[in-house]
Amino acid sequence: MTSGPIWKQMLLFAVPLLLGEVLQQLYAMVDSVMLGRLVGSAALAAVGAADSVVNILVGFFTGLSVGCTVVIAQIFGRKDERQLHAAVHTVVAVTFLCGLLLTGVGVALCRVILRLMDVPGDVLEDTARYLTIYFGGLIGLVMYNIFAGIMRAVGNSRQPLHFLFFSSALNIALDYVFIAGFRLGVAGAAYATVLSQSISALLCFVLLLRTKEPWGFSFRERIETNFIRAMARHGVPIGLQKTINSLSNVILLSAIASFGTNVLSGYTIYRKVHHVSMCVTTAIGSAGTTFISQNFGARDLNRCRRGLLVTLSLSMLLQAFLVVLTLLFHEPIIHLFGKDEAMFDSARTILFTIMWAQLLHAVMITYVSALRGYGHATRGTLCMIGGLVVGRQIYLTAVRLWANGLRAVCFSIPMGWIIAAALMIPSFYSLDRRHQREFSEEKND
Repeated sequence: MTSGPIWKQMLLFAVPLLLGEVLQQLYAMVDSVMLGRLVGSAALAAVGAADSVVNILVGFFTGLSVGCTVVIAQIFGRKDERQLHAAVHTVVAVTFLCGLLLTGVGVALCRVILRLMDVPGDVLEDTARYLTIYFGGLIGLVMYNIFAGIMRAVGNSRQPLHFLFFSSALNIALDYVFIAGFRLGVAGAAYATVLSQSISALLCFVLLLRTKEPWGFSFRERIETNFIRAMARHGVPIGLQKTINSLSNVILLSAIASFGTNVLSGYTIYRKVHHVSMCVTTAIGSAGTTFISQNFGARDLNRCRRGLLVTLSLSMLLQAFLVVLTLLFHEPIIHLFGKDEAMFDSARTILFTIMWAQLLHAVMITYVSALRGYGHATRGTLCMIGGLVVGRQIYLTAVRLWANGLRAVCFSIPMGWIIAAALMIPSFYSLDRRHQREFSEEKND
């Protein structure tokens, strides 16, 4: 990615990522659709509550994997094959150990977290059952994310997509078997997800073992502490930001849950739609991070800036299209999830309150991706915390004291995006000017 037409490279790299993100969200949506139609709105609410708990614990390790991707992309941009091989081995080994730790923590703490969230009693047991199964098989998800991240860092976004196509089809088939066939309800959805994710991880791992490229994995390498420090420097701020943001969302979910199970189910429908829409910003943002990381490693800031503009343009255009499409066809979308009209009323209210602001989400993700590509994830993390945690919670606290309506509570979501973007944009350009001076001095020396 350090030479050639930017639009073409970005699209070729982002499209497989986008398809992969969409596939992951679609098979998650199939879980919800089948639960809503075959089991009921309470099962749908249970999965919605479970997602928030998953994000608290998984978010930190997802952030670590993003940091690992940045480290590997920068080494790849410098064309240092020896360091690349050693970095891949260290990243895989450390992620596996962290995944085992996460599994134990998740199983042990899931019920404690649910009680702190004040999850309604009629969905508490189903939510706890789902989480126990999900965390029990979480190592598959953790390892797939890091394997796919390694491949994306070196410009290979297609092969993880092939594996994901297979596992997505398998997940949908297993949903029918476990939910419709064996009538396992929420537990069946968890079993289907865990099995399909584990197979994706296994296929990616086999590819890394068999490749002769310098980014292949070998059991003969040793873990090198300098790469662990680099992973921590880039990944821990992102992981903390994701975890803290997830805690903020749990507080929001607690406010939503206070309106009752039907509103919680409606909010779950919005979250599923939001996740599909977010695929665009996530995929293009990931492509932007990889592009900027490689060119930053090559010391080409002008190309980094042009990559940022392409990332922002693509993300905004596609997001605008999806927002219009969702609002035009919101009725058939929400009716996929069951037959409860009270749940549908809540989903309509939440969708029309928040969906327009997906454009702001695209701006925020573009700039935090650029900061990560420059190797300054901490700045992005502080801005995200300022908007998504501090700003959002101040707004939410005020609303719950003086105007505790559903629309007002839901508006805390775009409010957080607005504040984070307002903090992030000047921070990025200040950093860009500083690196311009530093690279000019390096060149003169």
